[in-house]
Amino acid sequence: MKIKKIIIINGLSLLLIISFIFGFLLNENSAGGGEGDFGHILNNYQLIYGNSFTDIDWSKYRDSRFPLDYFIFKLYLPNNVDFWIYNIFLISFITPAILYLTLKKKLLLTTYETLKNEYLILIALLFLFLSPYFRTSAFWMLRENMGYFFWIISIFFLFKLKSEFNYKINLICCVLFSYLAFYSSQNLFIIALTNFFLLFDFKDIFKKKNYYLILINILFFSPIIIFFDFFNNAIQYIEIEEINRITFSFYKVVDLYGIILIYIFPILFIYFQKNELINLLKKNILFIFIILICFCIFFWNYPNNDPLSGGAVRKLLNIFISNEILFKIIYLPVCGFSAIISFYLAYKKEKVLLFLLLPYTFFYMFINYVFQEYLDPVFILFLMLYSKNFIFLVADKIYYVFLYFLLFYMSSFTYYIF
Repeated sequence: MKIKKIIIINGLSLLLIISFIFGFLLNENSAGGGEGDFGHILNNYQLIYGNSFTDIDWSKYRDSRFPLDYFIFKLYLPNNVDFWIYNIFLISFITPAILYLTLKKKLLLTTYETLKNEYLILIALLFLFLSPYFRTSAFWMLRENMGYFFWIISIFFLFKLKSEFNYKINLICCVLFSYLAFYSSQNLFIIALTNFFLLFDFKDIFKKKNYYLILINILFFSPIIIFFDFFNNAIQYIEIEEINRITFSFYKVVDLYGIILIYIFPILFIYFQKNELINLLKKNILFIFIILICFCIFFWNYPNNDPLSGGAVRKLLNIFISNEILFKIIYLPVCGFSAIISFYLAYKKEKVLLFLLLPYTFFYMFINYVFQEYLDPVFILFLMLYSKNFIFLVADKIYYVFLYFLLFYMSSFTYYIF
């Protein structure tokens, strides 16, 4: 690698680290929910730290996530708000380092390609430190980043399974951390699910390792029974009228793919050359048109009266378009096209992506609000950790990717200021 490129890559990495520190010092809120959600999280810390386990009044618990991480923090943190704030920031700050080590471990399993450390460091920093949602969670003591932290560690042990001895110990650690990710953020259920299917030997289903894998998963899933027993009041919190997080609506599929468009659009240009995409559109224009028409007809009654759900694309369109018919004529085909290219990418290039697309398409029909933060940085992290080629393709177009996600971050930052 040329000296000039090394300087630029290292410079970008340094800028990301500095911006992350300054964002924390300046109480940056680039995702919108930081300051408002801080009060709920602070209430939970005070509730759990101020009472013994048996004395906690769970009707006062204000969160839709299981409270496992609060009890983990209680083991080593004093009853002090500043310690709680710095704890989440420091865990978030070192998460790219854990991601770098995990990707490094992944590269050891790849014999036909290598990647310079400078690129790997920048990639590990880029998708986390330019995520407005990861940043806001880190700065405002929110809980999402704990799920990513545990997720990345679980994948580290997944790669150790394939390259080292102590199979049982590495398997236990892999499954344990995948469930810690789930208990930290329930939308990360796909991690335990994906890890299970990647480790299960379908060629020999009666293999001893399969039984061991099933047993370990049952073991770490079983605490959910305890959670539902002890925290019944806490779970009911998400069903009260002003929160109302649980409801069925297949129209949420529209919002889901509207959000995914933000991430699938640059990825499409990473995996395909411009000429490939042009030829693909020419050959399949009629098929795409028919699918989009069917998508629009099926979802035509999509309600646009919810100001929260839907993410950046929907918010942007609602700023400039007040006419409901015109909004649907634009928004529905955009979301339909996002769904088409997402599944096409999964079918042609990254079949592992189906482990995210299929469960989420079903799961989010039961969630009243589909927020951008549910997919950011989940979508990109999923590809980074499970895809064979994604990090190499990103490295080839690192400047383009950096500028794209910098623009997205700056747009979100500006939106929530003005």
